[in-house]
Amino acid sequence: MMIIILLGVIWDEEKDLFNKIFSKLNVWIYNISFNILRNKFDVEELLSETFLKII
Repeated sequence: MMIIILLGVIWDEEKDLFNKIFSKLNVWIYNISFNILRNKFDVEELLSETFLKII
């Protein structure tokens, strides 16, 4: 939810860059994280925190 709010206040160029990064890394980071953590909820939290830091 926080990502959606933050996307409302950044420039279009930054949105495009973020979308490219997210599209390329989302599945990759999820798979690696799940192999380590073995917990869907922890992995989703990790993904949220990771992309919030990217923003």
